[in-house]
Amino acid sequence: MSRSLSSVAKPATRDVVLHRAILRDCGHVLDERSLVLDFGCGHGELVAAYRHEGIPAFGADVLIEKPGPWLRAIDPRNYRLPFPDAMFDVVVSNYVVEHVENLSIAATEIARVLKPGGASLHFFPPPARLIEPHVFVPLAGVVRAPWWLRLWALCGVRNSFQRQLSWREVAHNNAEYLATKTFYRSKRSFRQIFSQSFATIRFADESAIRHSYGHARFLAPVAQVVGGMYGAFHQRCLFLEKP
Repeated sequence: MSRSLSSVAKPATRDVVLHRAILRDCGHVLDERSLVLDFGCGHGELVAAYRHEGIPAFGADVLIEKPGPWLRAIDPRNYRLPFPDAMFDVVVSNYVVEHVENLSIAATEIARVLKPGGASLHFFPPPARLIEPHVFVPLAGVVRAPWWLRLWALCGVRNSFQRQLSWREVAHNNAEYLATKTFYRSKRSFRQIFSQSFATIRFADESAIRHSYGHARFLAPVAQVVGGMYGAFHQRCLFLEKP
């Protein structure tokens, strides 16, 4: 890892707390005896946070800057995870599945490395998220017309990588990124894909609201009512259980 364990653990520790609470609602215990895989781990912040909490964790991604004992590379040709069958108790991902083109293969691999009865928890934006979280264009998960992307580029909407680009460059880059790097799916599609490998498929948006940090915590008293809206327009939480 390029940074020390302590330097990256603290910001992501709240995610570990959230994961533990949601899994508990779904009938699973996450503790020091659980072996966890972060699918699409990036730089390994969440892996470090889990280990900081005393929970053994590994990470895998298609691009690992510094592979090591905890962080390993996924084969981008077939999504093959570099771990043996039935190794993990829990597999998690945070804003990853919307970037996976062949989710059926990825689902098979996630199920393969899970122990029987193991759980998987995935957070991702829905197609109708009000502000698309990668390019920051409103409703860009469903509205990708060139005029729409140009309009928001002209209005000055940029992500952190686009500050010095012209509005034409931003609109072009956003169109290419959305078309080739994002794969938004309906709840029905998720159920169809994961039903091939998992016995339980549940959207735990209500639980995510109840246990979340920040503004969402104040929705807890009405979580049952607003859970559908939260999942449809902000963030989904998908819980899976292997038979």
